[in-house]
Amino acid sequence: MDKYQFRFCVGDRFYLCENKILCEYDYEERMVFANMAYNPSTIAQLKRQASHLPVRLQPEAQKDLLEA
Repeated sequence: MDKYQFRFCVGDRFYLCENKILCEYDYEERMVFANMAYNPSTIAQLKRQASHLPVRLQPEAQKDLLEA
């Protein structure tokens, strides 16, 4: 988990989860992934969608391809 360098602001929402203070975004993200663990069809759907994403090469790999 990343450490935040920000201050708490009035109106922001924070949650205590596993003895850690999480901002609302991180808490919701954690809950989404936790719920997916109980739904294998969701994981399978994500894998199918991810398999269609274009592959981005690291700069070193692009350099090697151009030099070849």
